[in-house]
Amino acid sequence: MVTLPSTWASDRAATATSARDAWRTASTTSTSSASETSRYRPAAAASRTFASYNSCRATNPVVNDDPGSGPLAFTFDPARDLTVAEAGTNALASYAVASDGTLTLLVRTPSGQAATYGVAAAQSFLYTSNAGSASVSRYETDSDGALSLLGASATDPGTVDATATADGQFLYVQTGGNGIVDAFRVTAGGGSAPAGSVLVPGGVGGEGIVAI
Repeated sequence: MVTLPSTWASDRAATATSARDAWRTASTTSTSSASETSRYRPAAAASRTFASYNSCRATNPVVNDDPGSGPLAFTFDPARDLTVAEAGTNALASYAVASDGTLTLLVRTPSGQAATYGVAAAQSFLYTSNAGSASVSRYETDSDGALSLLGASATDPGTVDATATADGQFLYVQTGGNGIVDAFRVTAGGGSAPAGSVLVPGGVGGEGIVAI
């Protein structure tokens, strides 16, 4: 289930931008007063709910129910469609965002791996972290929201989250099994060439990574 506020902008580009910025606030867990932006991250796929905010509090959230999908992470593709990594289906799903906050499923493409957990965008490609397979699945997107699975690349154990540099040239994958971050160079056609790894002190079981 995906929840969006009913105050969404009417212009699709503005909608997607607002949605992207709002959803970024859902990446951490915190408590807040009414004057602060509420932020949270679902603890498990069973919740099937994301809440997004374009102000300090959501107003009449629009609920988009999709039982069994188990959304865990999200990003926007170059066409500004919402893409969601789903642990329940082990797939990456693409949704069109309407002006009223409702979502329309465009496509759901299986990752071919186990426990699909996170998603990151780099250039015109998307990459899902697959915790149960120690891998990253690679997808190509197009302007219609279609997702084409290109293959998978091996990572260290416990693949949870991923992030890309602003120029889309490098992908960093957090693996919680041994507390290692794996680096990949994004190559032509969406390939991911290993570019080294680093052990993060105290990083075993860690979740959450961002490239600055």
